[in-house]
Amino acid sequence: VGQPPRDRALTRPARLPYPGPVQATVARFDAKSVSGDVVTDDGYVLPFGPEAFGTSGLRHVRPGQRLTVAVEGTGADCVVVTMRLETVGVVPTRRSLP
Repeated sequence: VGQPPRDRALTRPARLPYPGPVQATVARFDAKSVSGDVVTDDGYVLPFGPEAFGTSGLRHVRPGQRLTVAVEGTGADCVVVTMRLETVGVVPTRRSLP
């Protein structure tokens, strides 16, 4: 997976396009600043910071990794606010036991 074009970040939607969690792919992650970018399935490059990464419970993410993210903001202010390692809309086939 190559680096997404940086100018794509300027074409973020004018309004919040996501009413709930969406799938995204990690495009870049900087372990020192604990921040990076994800690319939604619609092709939007959205940043995330340490606050969003802290909600994930993960210690590290790698480019190409799939995540479920929640997005807030409009236009150029769209950012990832939470991220999880799970799939949107998939119901487990059997119940997990503790």
